[in-house]
Amino acid sequence: MGKIKTSKKNLVISGAPLSDEAFKDMIRDAEKGPFFSMQETTQIIAKWKSKYAK
Repeated sequence: MGKIKTSKKNLVISGAPLSDEAFKDMIRDAEKGPFFSMQETTQIIAKWKSKYAK
């Protein structure tokens, strides 16, 4: 897994409206992200646990 791209823009500030186009762009960006099946997710978590959990 790579680094997560974060934005410096705070979207939860009261009174700062979010345009429809900006919202749609954020949804499109999220749809491009990596998606895993439940089986793949279980394997990833099991691998992480075996490495870090003691």
